[in-house]
Amino acid sequence: VRVRGHFADGTVEDVTALTQLTSTDDAVAKIADGRVTAARPGDTTVIAAYGGEVATVPVLVPRPGAVAFDF
Repeated sequence: VRVRGHFADGTVEDVTALTQLTSTDDAVAKIADGRVTAARPGDTTVIAAYGGEVATVPVLVPRPGAVAFDF
């Protein structure tokens, strides 16, 4: 995971090392050393918190052999 901060003065910086990353369901996906690793099929959300700001990213871990759809 890479987290970039977009600041009011227009600068963009990599703030990954300063960001707290968590998963709402570690049984589905775990976060360690900035990497998200699938643990079992299901869905969870990765939460990134930095400087009082929070961003969320949905994560879906499909079943092995699951059918994929393109939209």
